[in-house]
Amino acid sequence: MSIYRGIRKRWIEGDYAGSYRPGEDAVEVRSGFFRRYLGRDHVRVPNVGFRADGVARPLIIATDVLAGILDGNGQQVAGQSDGLYYANVANAEATLGTLSLLLERVREDDLLAVFPGDQHENTSYFDLNAMTTTILDPDLGKLSPGERRIVEQRFSAWIGKRLPLGIWKEIFLHQTPENPGAALIGKEARNFVPHCTEGIVEYVPDVLRLFEAQRRDIDAQMAAGALVPLARWLPVPKDGLTVDMPGDARGMGGNKLDDLLGAAFTGGYFQGDDHRHQKRAIVAGACYEYSVRLLIEHLVDADIQVVCMLSCVKGLDFFSSKLHTAHYLKELYGRKLVFTYDWLEPLLGPRPAGWDAAVQRVMQHDRAQHDLFWKDYTAQMARGTTASGAEIVCAGQSALQALRVA
Repeated sequence: MSIYRGIRKRWIEGDYAGSYRPGEDAVEVRSGFFRRYLGRDHVRVPNVGFRADGVARPLIIATDVLAGILDGNGQQVAGQSDGLYYANVANAEATLGTLSLLLERVREDDLLAVFPGDQHENTSYFDLNAMTTTILDPDLGKLSPGERRIVEQRFSAWIGKRLPLGIWKEIFLHQTPENPGAALIGKEARNFVPHCTEGIVEYVPDVLRLFEAQRRDIDAQMAAGALVPLARWLPVPKDGLTVDMPGDARGMGGNKLDDLLGAAFTGGYFQGDDHRHQKRAIVAGACYEYSVRLLIEHLVDADIQVVCMLSCVKGLDFFSSKLHTAHYLKELYGRKLVFTYDWLEPLLGPRPAGWDAAVQRVMQHDRAQHDLFWKDYTAQMARGTTASGAEIVCAGQSALQALRVA
């Protein structure tokens, strides 16, 4: 029963994550996505735990650590993993070195780690025979003239009936400048640049090695008689820019991020003025200016103190700046968010060999990129346009045209 009698909230001290239940050493979490990498969809997730000096170990969250495969001309290879870490290209990304060192420490110290990864819609997965939720209204006047003509000529027998996807497509999708092939496309293709298409995306090798080791440990636990094995390195899917996906009635769908956050800080006391600060997440990953930024905002809203390791975060160099986004976030969330390039030994243990040289390369890259960005950014602001020439703030008539309002 909730301690709060108003609208249900997702994060309340002593009610949701951070509560203490004596005798509980882990929380059971179910996700169909676990099976792909861990061999099963039902595991127990422990809390982050404490070091010998009583300092809580951090939760590591590395988002979109996904491999991209480029050919000799630097172009994406069709049908190959289409993430943003190009491990097969020499010196392609400075943060690959620092990120590898962080993931090695995750393995050495058995740190609790979550790996959200984009799994955008793949059009080849649509089933044209599946039934949609659309029932063709007998009042054909609600259709556009083109849609009405198609129904009257070809699909009059479906009036008043629920439409299968293939017929829905024939009626409602046409050749347009936005969709010249009249194809079934997802929200990514309509609204922003899609990447990491489900079925042709894979984690970088360092993360795959963690999952392989986790799977061997799970197999050993099951062989020893465990009913539900313990797991510390967990893959979760996301669809789009945000970190959330909806679950299903069985608790199998969705990316389960909030369930994992709850597990990370349950058991032992992680609440109250003397302990609340022990809920810490170290954030790394790709697409800093949007996916990592949205993850940070989600964690801060969940009352978790966030450490963003800029040394282990890949930026989107072609249109943005990590340092600019860090300034934006710090202005908003200064009390719950810190940025650093440094290795935090009290949280992560001894600094690994090679760290200093690796982080210097990242810092030099980020500063040079910011200087280029800032020059273009100030020029764009003076013009009132984006990098592509689109108006930042448009007049009313232009707004109506963009909204397709006559």
